[in-house]
Amino acid sequence: MRRYRYPLCLLALVALAAALRAPRLTGYNGLGGDEAYILALAQRPLLRMFRLFTFEGNGVVYPILEWPLVRVSQSLAMLRLPAFAAGVLAVPALVWAGSRIVGLRAAIAAAALLAVNPVAVTYSQLARPYVFAMLSVTVAYGCLARIDVSRWYWIGFVAAMTIAGYSNALAVAIVLPGQVVMVLGDKTRVRGWLAALTAVAIALIPLVVLVAVERSKRNALYWLSKPTLEDVKTLLIDFFASRYGVLVGALLVAVWLVRRRLDTKGIWVAFSWGAVAPLLLFLASQVSPVFTRAYALPALPGALLFVAAAASALPRPVEVVGLALLGALFLQGSLFHAGDFHPPGLRSAIAALASERRAGQPVLFDIPDGLSAAGFYDRGLQGRGRLVMSEWRDEPLPRGIVLRDDPGGYAKAPPGPPSASLIRGLARHGAAYLVFYEAAQQGDLSESPGVRWARKSCQTKTTRFDVNAARGQRGIVLMRIARCR
Repeated sequence: MRRYRYPLCLLALVALAAALRAPRLTGYNGLGGDEAYILALAQRPLLRMFRLFTFEGNGVVYPILEWPLVRVSQSLAMLRLPAFAAGVLAVPALVWAGSRIVGLRAAIAAAALLAVNPVAVTYSQLARPYVFAMLSVTVAYGCLARIDVSRWYWIGFVAAMTIAGYSNALAVAIVLPGQVVMVLGDKTRVRGWLAALTAVAIALIPLVVLVAVERSKRNALYWLSKPTLEDVKTLLIDFFASRYGVLVGALLVAVWLVRRRLDTKGIWVAFSWGAVAPLLLFLASQVSPVFTRAYALPALPGALLFVAAAASALPRPVEVVGLALLGALFLQGSLFHAGDFHPPGLRSAIAALASERRAGQPVLFDIPDGLSAAGFYDRGLQGRGRLVMSEWRDEPLPRGIVLRDDPGGYAKAPPGPPSASLIRGLARHGAAYLVFYEAAQQGDLSESPGVRWARKSCQTKTTRFDVNAARGQRGIVLMRIARCR
């Protein structure tokens, strides 16, 4: 049994990871706006999808994988299936990489933490490419740690880093400094690493072109602001499930430092993997904001590996109690709070809209992402059987649909919020509907001029769909306007 102990343990962890990710694969109030972009790209003919990458150049791995799948089914489960698979595979990948960096026991512990981590669970249930960046970076570290075994691992390293780049354009840049710790001190390995990075750079030339063309059209991260230390604190709390999780992890590391176990290179590799990438994102964001939890996701396995390695250097009772407590906090977050990280869905709001709205009555979406996702649940809001992305201009707007956008937003629609004159004109049709999408990020829309006029001059009915009531966020606001004076 000792011979099969670790394989059986790994098998159990993979089963646990799948069990936590599968049941709510179609949950969290349905499709989010960013997921609608993936589905819309995959719905287009193949050559058309590649041309549209000039609008959506970052994260092209996901729609390419999704393209054949939507020919089978366009269900939410099929849409999220690649993320689910990547999230589950990240668990054995961390064991494979971590066993060469910090040892098998610490790698198993880190993989157990990754299997139940709320952020890892939630991004495995989201049709976005971020979890692919996390998986491919983990594989890249594993290949780099095995170069002394076989030179063929250089090919694996180049492939993994290339996939990481096409999953998240910033992934390669933010993990490179952490890899320096692994190759430093070995001239042969340094030369091989630089040669491999040259091959990665050549492979990523099309990505650089796509991102440059996309950036010339609009800034996809226009909604981000310059981060502060409070944002770093929030990232730590998210990665470790709660303030208590941060405290437990910090205590394990502090005890390890006090015991002066500072002579292990592997643990510093894990530290550089988990800490350098978020630090670089934070520093870069002081010039151009890019500091988000999703972009920092490749650092999560490294952070967990560092904590597990620090704990493994402590007396066994301290290690077991500390990691068990951390795992329990992670599991509690995954079971009850993983939805906190999901973007607002539209399923409930569009069901309410469809039950009240009559054919031809106008609907105003502020912002246009709401229309894109709403078409998933209401075929009347699609264009020729496909989701409408107004910025792409390849599908006509459905009848009666009006769009408003944030200044500098994606769709180049007139800026919102809607004016009083616009709502007055829409209400002439007898009844009109306003759908405020991602309302929590748009400020107090109830005080916008058009809404104030409607409340004063019309009969209004407002329904708020609290996607994340625990954090006081209102995802969707649906407003019906009728009988205006």
